[in-house]
Amino acid sequence: MATPTNEYLQQFTGNYYSPHLDFYCRIVLNEKNELVLKRPTISDKTLVPNGKDLFLFEMESGGGDSWYVRTEFTRNANGQLNGIEMQHIRMMHHRFEKVK
Repeated sequence: MATPTNEYLQQFTGNYYSPHLDFYCRIVLNEKNELVLKRPTISDKTLVPNGKDLFLFEMESGGGDSWYVRTEFTRNANGQLNGIEMQHIRMMHHRFEKVK
């Protein structure tokens, strides 16, 4: 995959909310032109491009194990970004809605 442009990545920035978890997260674009997932209770994670609207980030356990979280941005019928679906071995298809 070609290196994503700043314009492409900028559309994913903003605040997202999970009603199920009552939990907010924020995505920002850093000075290296990387998307960074910021959460209040866990360290920042860099989102690595893995396809159109699809990213991965690595999670670690306290025991030295790690796994990747599949992070797919979703769009409404008009093509506007409306949320994120995340999944990994312990969290299948968890949804965060984009906060306006």
